[in-house]
Amino acid sequence: MAAIVLQCSMCGATQSAELFFGCGECGSLLHLVSPPNRPVPNPSRPGIWSGLGTLGVDDLTPVSLDEGRTPLLCAVDGREAHYIKFEGSNPTGSWKDRFHAVNATMARQLGYRGLSVVSTGNSALAAAAYANRSRLQLRVRLATRAPKTIVDAIRDFGFEVEFEDGEALDLRRDLIENGLFPATMSLPHDGVANPFGLEGYKTIAYEIFEQLGRVPDWVAVPVGCGDGLFGIAKGFDELMRWGVVTSVPRMLGVQSDQAAPLVAALAGGRTTTTRTEVGHTIALSIAVDSVGNHAIAAVRQTGGSAVAVSDSQISDALAVLRREGIAAEPSSAAAWAGVSSALSQSIISATDTVVAVVTSNAFRWAS
Repeated sequence: MAAIVLQCSMCGATQSAELFFGCGECGSLLHLVSPPNRPVPNPSRPGIWSGLGTLGVDDLTPVSLDEGRTPLLCAVDGREAHYIKFEGSNPTGSWKDRFHAVNATMARQLGYRGLSVVSTGNSALAAAAYANRSRLQLRVRLATRAPKTIVDAIRDFGFEVEFEDGEALDLRRDLIENGLFPATMSLPHDGVANPFGLEGYKTIAYEIFEQLGRVPDWVAVPVGCGDGLFGIAKGFDELMRWGVVTSVPRMLGVQSDQAAPLVAALAGGRTTTTRTEVGHTIALSIAVDSVGNHAIAAVRQTGGSAVAVSDSQISDALAVLRREGIAAEPSSAAAWAGVSSALSQSIISATDTVVAVVTSNAFRWAS
């Protein structure tokens, strides 16, 4: 197996993949070094793996439920230049399937016994499906506010559910003592980062370019800790590095106004965030108190922006999407609410081509 090299999202230092909780130089989040050339598409590989390549592993055996290749839906609410990338059509109903297809693949490839995940819901459900698919164990710690439908589905997959909001020490202990791969989102203030799952998100960028036939002006993404936004930005950056495109879209990070650390960091000119208070919101799966500096950097590097939206704006977006036949989870509808907000603030021009990533469907979430 070829050596896997990780790179810091801030200072650029590189290190091996044996210890991947953070950069040894500055402590920032790590990601895989991009290959110098675009991987040759391989239609014989399932799901996202047909265009993702081998991630530096010579003998890679992908784990897949045929995730990805989700629809790009046009002319939402009469806006001809605006599109929805609907991730709710993935096997378990969210973009987390891309994330965990890579996590399960790399965990098995690197010799881990199982996965360890802390989640508000969608990620845990996807982890359960991919753990079974890859014959791996799974430890699930689920936020107490997670919907019963998701809890029941995880149990139906055969896994016990622990209810807590998660501690970094548990993830470290799972890795060191129990041989469990930390298949979770980046938790910046706890020093927890997963550089592998990010690779799943970047396939969204590849698909948007292929489906649209060009690079959009903006891509709007709902943001919790920021892994998805960073991953999509990385995908477009790779396409430009490989000479496939000549520009990248601006990234629009969208958060609830009850949990908006990315918005606050950008407004304050900061490269990192401090913990912010989280209020009550219907956007449960993005209601987190901090965001990774990799997401802040991605917005800045693309000339993008971030907006905070209210529950009322999210509810309006849900109604618009339903009229178009799109059943979205409230947190994922925040992307469309953010586009509307950015238009009203003249952040986005009415003539700009915009893709809003609606990250999950509504069927396991009460709105």
